[in-house]
Amino acid sequence: APGTEVLSVQMPFTPIGSAEAAAMAQMLPQAHTCDNILELPNYHQALLAHGTQAAALPRLLRATIQDRFMIALHSCDGYGLDEVGSA
Repeated sequence: APGTEVLSVQMPFTPIGSAEAAAMAQMLPQAHTCDNILELPNYHQALLAHGTQAAALPRLLRATIQDRFMIALHSCDGYGLDEVGSA
């Protein structure tokens, strides 16, 4: 339908070993705006590999995702398209 868009969420990162799992837990989401794709590191797998207990997993997973999204949003420079209209 006109005016609707599809956002694809992918988790393409697979850690091999505990060092990569620890590194993946620190990765930020990546957006590919041309294709409407949002790539998320597999924070669930990374937290499990780090030894997170099952009871704490939902809370820690939510906190990790929220933290990484906030860092990504606040650290983004963007494309500078907002300045086009003010020129």
